[in-house]
Amino acid sequence: MPNVQLTPNGRLAQEPSVAFNLLDGTIVSAAIDFTTGPPLTAVYRSGNGGASFTQQILPLPAGYVGAESHSVSYGFPNLFVIACHVFTADGLSGTIATYVSRDNGNTFDPPVIAQRGYGTFVNNVEVSVKFDTSQVSSYTGNIYLCYTHQYNPDFFGGSVMFFQRSQDGGITWGTPVVLTAGSNQITRGEITVSITGVIYVGYIVTNPVNQYQVIVSFNGGTAFSSSLPVSSVVPVPSPLPVAGFGFNVLPAANIAVDRSTSPNQGTLYAVWQDNRAGYADVLLARSVNGGLSWTAPQSVTGASAGAQHFFPAIDVSPVTGVIKIVYYTNQITTSLLDVFVAESTDGGSTFTNLRVTDSSFNPNGISPVPVVTIGNFIDVTIVPNNGFFAVWTDALSGFQQIYGSNGM
Repeated sequence: MPNVQLTPNGRLAQEPSVAFNLLDGTIVSAAIDFTTGPPLTAVYRSGNGGASFTQQILPLPAGYVGAESHSVSYGFPNLFVIACHVFTADGLSGTIATYVSRDNGNTFDPPVIAQRGYGTFVNNVEVSVKFDTSQVSSYTGNIYLCYTHQYNPDFFGGSVMFFQRSQDGGITWGTPVVLTAGSNQITRGEITVSITGVIYVGYIVTNPVNQYQVIVSFNGGTAFSSSLPVSSVVPVPSPLPVAGFGFNVLPAANIAVDRSTSPNQGTLYAVWQDNRAGYADVLLARSVNGGLSWTAPQSVTGASAGAQHFFPAIDVSPVTGVIKIVYYTNQITTSLLDVFVAESTDGGSTFTNLRVTDSSFNPNGISPVPVVTIGNFIDVTIVPNNGFFAVWTDALSGFQQIYGSNGM
C-alpha cells in the first residue's frame, strides 16, 4: 500500500502515536495539530486497514490552551485511550490529561485530568499510556500512565518518573507513584505489559549519568522494584551534525515485551538512539529474565557507518513474536529523511531493514531556514500476525503532516 496522508490537506501536524484494534483492525492515531497556532489534539481513524483516515480535533480541558506529547493505546474490546500534556496560556502548569473512546475511536469522552501542574513549580510532560491487554492476568483492563514530572524547572530543579493507573476505564486516576530518585534527571519513558500482566517502565537517566533503566511491577502497579540498569547511553547531538538539519533530537526510551506464545515469550526489548559509534544509531538490548540482566547493545539498522538513525519506535507481534522497529534515517540522501523498518523473526538476534517511505523528504519543507522541531518521536503498531502500521511526521508536501504506511 502506498504511503497515506493522515492529515487533511491544508492542516499542519507532527509527533504521531498509533494503536490498532486487535479484534477488528481499526487504526487510531493521535498527533499535534498546529494549523491555527496553538497545538491541539488531532485524532485520525481508519476502518479500512489504513487506506484512508478521518480526522477530528478533541476539546481542551477548561483553562488550558494547548496540547502535545500524545500517546494512544488500545484496550479490549473497542476502547482507545489518548494521553497528552496540556498547558496554560503562559506555557506553564504542565498537566496530564486523558481521553477515552468507548466506541472504537468514533467519539471520545470529555478530557479527564490525571495530574495537574502548577506554574513554574510542577510541570508534567512526556507522557506514555498503556492499556493492560494481558491475557493471563487479573489486571486486564487497567490503564497505566508514566510521565516526566519536573519540579522547579525554571530554577534548576530536577525530574522524576511518575506512574499512575486507572482501574475504572479512565474515569478516575489513582495517586501517583514516584519511580525514580529525585536526585536524577530523566527523560521520556514508555510502558509495556507482559501476557501475565507484569508492568515494565523504561526510561533514560540523563544526570548524573546517561543510562537506560527499567522498573518492574508484578502487582498491577501497586508496588515497583528498584531501578534495573539496561545500558549506558551516549547522547545523540541535538541538532544532528548534518548541514541543513536544525531540529531537536531528544533522548527517549522505547520498550516492548513479547506477549506471544512463541519460544521468546516474555523477552524484553529495550531500544534507544545512541551516538557511541560517532553517529546516531538505533540500538537494542534484550532481557530473558524480567530485566535482571541484559545483552550487550546491538545495532538494528545494518546501514553504512556515518548515516544518522534516530527516533526509534518498537512493537512486537502478540501472535508470533515478530519484532518491528521503525526509525528516521538519512542513509539514502544525506540532506533528506526516510523512514525504515527493522524486522526480526528470531527474537532480536538478527534484523532485516526495509524502506517504508515512498519518497525521501526535506525535514524543512518549504522553510528557507532549518526548522527547530519535527516532533520528538514517531510510532509503530503491530497488525497481526506479522504486519505493521507506522506513522511519522513528513514534509513531502512542503509542510509538516502525518503520514502512515504498512510497508507493503
